[in-house]
Amino acid sequence: MFCLATRRTLCYIAVDRLSATWESRIGPESIALLRKRARFAPPLLAGLVLILVAAALLNGPAYYVVATLLVSADLGILLVGVGRLNRQLAASLTRHLGFPVASSLLPSFRSTEAFDAWLRKTTSGRQRSWLGGFIKATLPPK
Repeated sequence: MFCLATRRTLCYIAVDRLSATWESRIGPESIALLRKRARFAPPLLAGLVLILVAAALLNGPAYYVVATLLVSADLGILLVGVGRLNRQLAASLTRHLGFPVASSLLPSFRSTEAFDAWLRKTTSGRQRSWLGGFIKATLPPK
């Protein structure tokens, strides 16, 4: 199903496959948070590129200081915002799946196979690895 959505200056076509593919796996609340997270970063990254281009084109120490402050603010907003959205997503997954999901250990949502593998690994028992995965151990569940 194709949806045409327009916003003031932005016109985009979104393919609504997310709900059909992921609704049974992660629930509607998590889908809404994934969409929010996907819309959050691009404007901030575009602003970051504009700031860096403006600083490169306008020479002078005052421009570099202002650009440094703007880049720091932009990256701070990006990191805090994405971290906050990840914590909300982890809480939503915890409610939907019924076991605790840490925001630092969120699964990949790029493919259903990767998510299903993460889900099997998480529910089968706790795994611990050392030396970059060279040594692996499965611990009994708590």
